[in-house]
Amino acid sequence: MKRTGYAVVLVVGVALLGMISCSDDDNDGGSEYGSAVSATESIFDLNIFDVPVYSPNNTKRNRGYEFKVTTEGRITHLGARISKGTYAVTLWDSAMQVIISSVNVTNTDSTKYAYADIDDISIESEKAYVVTVYNVPAGGSNAGNIWFSEITSAVNYFPKTVGQITFMAYVERNAGNASELFPYSFPRAFDYFLGFPSFKFEPKK
Repeated sequence: MKRTGYAVVLVVGVALLGMISCSDDDNDGGSEYGSAVSATESIFDLNIFDVPVYSPNNTKRNRGYEFKVTTEGRITHLGARISKGTYAVTLWDSAMQVIISSVNVTNTDSTKYAYADIDDISIESEKAYVVTVYNVPAGGSNAGNIWFSEITSAVNYFPKTVGQITFMAYVERNAGNASELFPYSFPRAFDYFLGFPSFKFEPKK
């Protein structure tokens, strides 16, 4: 009888430890990262831009912006707001001038952002990156329509920080494909935005 009693106590003890462990996991959400932020959408929430204009552009270009984050984290998705179709969105290391990740994003509504999941990319704080969208759809030959918007006041020109993301400058290059960006075809710009690529960023807790 004593042995049975000991066994019961042991089983109950193990069960309690399991409940405590599960409770701890639930409290921290089981993740070392915070909630995802949709980068380009977040800066447009500031209402510092003119109403975006949807316009044709026959020049084949990679368009996007330089950015950095104030705290390390990860990028989980790449996306864009552009014409209906499938377009290459690319994440670059700005200093090394190399591609980190690229994915085709399919947009079924030109008024909304579409995203594609990627293998998580660790992002260092205060390091410069670039995100771009190539305006020729996959398998196509003609450039798709793009979105354009100017910043309404000089006090809001780039660089501009929203949460943990600093938008540094708009950049673009005439390109025959999605893998061309450096050197930029034009000087870095601080007062307007074209192409509307985006990404989802999760800061480290």
